Amino acid sequence: MHAATNEGLSADLIAGASYSFDAWPSGLANYVAPGSWVFSSSQHDADLPELGWTPSAYVLATVISKKEATVTLDAGAKAISPDKPLAERFRWDGRILMMSEEHVVVESSDLNVGDRVLLMPRHACTTAYLYDKAMVLGREGLWEFREQLGSSR
Repeated sequence: MHAATNEGLSADLIAGASYSFDAWPSGLANYVAPGSWVFSSSQHDADLPELGWTPSAYVLATVISKKEATVTLDAGAKAISPDKPLAERFRWDGRILMMSEEHVVVESSDLNVGDRVLLMPRHACTTAYLYDKAMVLGREGLWEFREQLGSSR
């Protein structure tokens, strides 16, 4: 790091990468990359319970139609990243049957048209970057919309 500093380059280390959380020595990295570190996800909740993290990445979806034991939600691949197999894209009590860009069809006998549900993505990193803003609970206990760095191209 000293050589970089001597050349006028920043020597600040940005920590990142899933499943390396416990490998970073305390005080080594000054910053953490957004995604898993910031939002966590259902995958971390399932795979790393010993860390005691509370997943905080959710996508709010609305039931737009109902047919027998299935409902259609207004949250497709443009709302939940499609980088995981269909059955694992978000936590759901039933099966995830089909996903298009705008909609997802899931098993449900309890929901009705107009109901709203929170979907917890399996992979928070790639879902977070689909949005230009996130609703964040601040340190003062107030909700606010914040710009998402890296979401624009």
